[in-house]
Amino acid sequence: MEEIKPRIRSIVLSKGRTTSETEFRKEYYDLLGENFDDVLRRYKMSFYEFMQKIPDICQVRMKRNECFISYVSSKETQHMDNLTILKKKACKTPKVSPSYSPFKYKNSYNNIKVSYDQKTKYREVSIGTSYLGKKSKKFYESLPLPPHLSKPTIVFKQEDIKKSKTVESNDIEAETIHNFRHLSLSTTTTSKFPSQSLQNKSQNVSETNNLLNDREASNASSRCQNSTDLSAQQFKNTFLNMHALKTETYRNYITGLFSIPCPKMMQIPGHNFFEIEVVEFTPSLFMFTHNHDQMSAIVMMNEMNIHYNNLGDSKELMVLAVNKGMSVAVADEGKWWRAEVLDVEEGEAILDFVDLGVRKIVNLKFLRYLERGFATVTRKSCRGSLFGVTPNNKGLQFRLKTKHRKMKATIKGHHNNIYQLSIVDNLTNRITIEEYLISQGSAVRIPGIDHSMSAILI
Repeated sequence: MEEIKPRIRSIVLSKGRTTSETEFRKEYYDLLGENFDDVLRRYKMSFYEFMQKIPDICQVRMKRNECFISYVSSKETQHMDNLTILKKKACKTPKVSPSYSPFKYKNSYNNIKVSYDQKTKYREVSIGTSYLGKKSKKFYESLPLPPHLSKPTIVFKQEDIKKSKTVESNDIEAETIHNFRHLSLSTTTTSKFPSQSLQNKSQNVSETNNLLNDREASNASSRCQNSTDLSAQQFKNTFLNMHALKTETYRNYITGLFSIPCPKMMQIPGHNFFEIEVVEFTPSLFMFTHNHDQMSAIVMMNEMNIHYNNLGDSKELMVLAVNKGMSVAVADEGKWWRAEVLDVEEGEAILDFVDLGVRKIVNLKFLRYLERGFATVTRKSCRGSLFGVTPNNKGLQFRLKTKHRKMKATIKGHHNNIYQLSIVDNLTNRITIEEYLISQGSAVRIPGIDHSMSAILI
C-alpha cells in the first residue's frame, strides 16, 4: 500500500479540497491507465475501507450514498502543496467580500514509485488541444509518458498460466520481479493463408463495391440534370473519394487478419542467440514476444518440411498471385521455410525468412501457400525493465520515434529470471539496448550498477 500512496496523494491534490469517488476513479484511470477496481480487488477492500487505511493522505466520509475524500496536510508531503497548488494572495483590506473562486491545481503523474524531496523537478508537456485551448499536464522529469497514451502494435489477451517462481532477494532486481510476477500475456497471431475461398470473398467484396460505385455514380449524374454541372461534379468526386477510402479500409482490415509471428524463438545456427520481437519500447519499459516452448517450434518445422516435400507440387498449394505482405512457404537450400513477402519484382520476390532473421531474393516458382497449421507456435509476451541506465529529457522523444516501429533483439545471456538483451542489425554487429539508448542521447548510465544484468523478464 505504501507504493500507491504517492499516486493517490497527487490525484487528491489535483482535484481540490474535496472530491467524490466517481471523479477520483475517472482521474485515476486517465493518469495511470488502470481501473481502480483492480487495486481494490488486490487488497480485498471496498473504496471506503481502503481510504480509511490511509488517514495520513486523505479523509473519507459518506454523503448521500457516495464517498467523498479530502486531502490532509502532513509534514512528509507538505512540499507537494507548494509545488501543485497555486494559492491566491489575500487582500489586506477587502471592502467587499470576494466571490468564491477555488484554488487552481495542476495534475501530476507518477508512473513508478519515486522518492519525493525538495529537489524533485517538474516540467509541463503539451498533450493536445481542445476547444477551450491547449491542454498541458505536469510530468516528472525522469519519467516517460504513461504507457496507455499510445496503443501497442499487437493485440494482447489475458490467459491463465502458471505463476512464475519469485526470487527471494532484497536487491532492486528481485523487488521488480515480485512487483510484476503476475504479469503474463499472450499474443493471438495466425498466418495469412490465401486460399481460394478467401480470394472469392475478396472478389465478391470488390464486385459489390463496384456495383455500389456505379449506382451512386448514376445517381450523381441524375442529380446533375437538376443542378449545375459544377455542384454535381463536386458531389461525384466527393463520393468517389469516400468510396476509395472505404475500399482501402476494407483492404487493410482483411490484410491485417492474418500475420506470421515474426521472428520466432529459434536458435540461430552457429550462435548462442535467440531472436525476439520488441512490440512496445520506452527508455524504461518495453514489451516483446517470444516462444514459450522452443521444442514446439522445432517439431512444427519438421512437420512442415515433411508436408511440403510430399504435397509441394500440388495445384492447391501453387501461388497464383504474389502480393506484398502475404505469408508464404518457400523452398531454399533443400528445406522449406516460412517467409513474408516484402516486395515483388519481375519473376522474383524479396522475402523475409522469419525463422532465420535474414532477407533473400527468391524466384516465384519456389513459393507455395502457407498452411494454417504451420502459422503459429506457442508464444509468450514478456515485460521488461532496464537496469544500469536512466532516461533523460530526450527519452520522451525517443519513445515518440519508436512507438510505431518493431525492433528486433536477441537474448545474449540469462541468470535465473534476468536476461541481457541486445539489439541486432545483423549477425556480426550487435549493440546492447543500454548502449543504443546512450548513443541516441536518450539515457545516461547509473554508476555502481552491474551492467551485465540489463533487463528482467517475467
